[in-house]
Amino acid sequence: MTDDLTARLTGALDALEDRERATRADATELAALHRDVRRRRVTRTAQHASVAAVTVVAVATAGWFGLQRTHVEPVVTPSPSRTTTTTPTPPPTPSPTPTPSATPVTAPTPVTVPGMPPMFALDDAVLASVGPGWAVGLYTNGYGDPFVVDGRLLPTALVVAAPTGELYLGRVREDGAWLEPVRWDGSSSVVVEHLSAQDTARYVVDLRTGDLTPDGRGLPADAWFLAEAPDGGEVWSLSDSASATSDWWVVPPTGAARQVATGSTGFVHEARLSPDGARLALGERGGAGGAVVVELASGRTVPGGPVPDGQACRPAGWADATHVLLLCADDGAALDPPRPDQRPRLVRQDVTGRSATVVVRELAGDTAAPSHVHPVGDGRLVAALAPVTADGERCADDDVVELRADGSTTPLDRRRVAPDAPVGIGHVLTGYVQVTEGVSCGGDEAPAALVVVDLVGGGSWALPAGDGPEARYPVASAVVPRR
Repeated sequence: MTDDLTARLTGALDALEDRERATRADATELAALHRDVRRRRVTRTAQHASVAAVTVVAVATAGWFGLQRTHVEPVVTPSPSRTTTTTPTPPPTPSPTPTPSATPVTAPTPVTVPGMPPMFALDDAVLASVGPGWAVGLYTNGYGDPFVVDGRLLPTALVVAAPTGELYLGRVREDGAWLEPVRWDGSSSVVVEHLSAQDTARYVVDLRTGDLTPDGRGLPADAWFLAEAPDGGEVWSLSDSASATSDWWVVPPTGAARQVATGSTGFVHEARLSPDGARLALGERGGAGGAVVVELASGRTVPGGPVPDGQACRPAGWADATHVLLLCADDGAALDPPRPDQRPRLVRQDVTGRSATVVVRELAGDTAAPSHVHPVGDGRLVAALAPVTADGERCADDDVVELRADGSTTPLDRRRVAPDAPVGIGHVLTGYVQVTEGVSCGGDEAPAALVVVDLVGGGSWALPAGDGPEARYPVASAVVPRR
């Protein structure tokens, strides 16, 4: 999902600007918007954030990482005698032992498709062996809506990846349909977000036949998938640039979609689902605090709490079900991430108000700032590392790491298909993290691989890109979660 503001996203942005001259972002906001849309298209969702939350990342609208203005009481700051650590360069990781959840499939039939990596046929025996950690990914060789080159539709394909490394080909879509997997239970049916030039919609696709069935459950037209909840439900959103508002919808595992009774929040540029699926942390344009919290069951909206004096903050993710991590910098900064001279900080805020806001780490002496933080169980956190540079420019992240309680980081042990490529976090589920390698910054590059990392059983496996003049590459995937 990237990247050079594809035909669809460019058109959407132009239409947005035409409709909201009175509410349009300033030049700084638009620069951040363009940077984030470019990287989001490859790493999205969550989206942008799933559970527990989204990849990624995943945001309901084109993301905006402008820092929110606020003036509140001081917060608790740790002792000045801090030490900063530099994240070491991780050594190449050998291919891991497959996780026990991968059941071997006997006598697979090889399939050859030009521009695709080596694959096998997807049959009933393969589907019967699917378990936690298996992934289904969308492969394409172009961006845009529709995906046309010289008047020819570019085919897309859904591919199933086993934790043992084998790839199995689902149906190729000669019509070039962009079917972004958002949830998969391991059966032949996959919930997808169907993106077209007109709108987005929720569908179910059959991996064996390719049949595409509308399954909107009452969602409004053009709603965007945000995150998968721990119970197998989904959170979707709909933002209206004309009214500068955002609405939220919950799709349960069965039954009709339910609109969250918030009466609309402000126009949201960033949203994170809590690891228990109960709350959203929102970054509102013009909001008063670091994160506005919406309780999905009741629709109750809680304003952002106190942040460091003289600073503004945006949500970086959840530390646990009741604490949000904020990236803060001097008030007025709107860079992503902020520059070292803007006193960047990682701050933990209790959304229940029962404990004080705490500065977890001063980031001015570090080379990177954590963002897109996701809890993955047992108190562990994963995060993308955004380089802290003097010019504040950033398109993609340097690495995906484990984040410690003190804000320091350690490299995530994973397979590296393209070790030097910029990366992004995709879907994050219980015990699984998806890493996109090869996030394009200029729009001409293609993802090298989607890598699924098992943080519980160990090991990682990839959906690699193909090669040759008709090369296709993975741009989105969903993983069968642990329940």
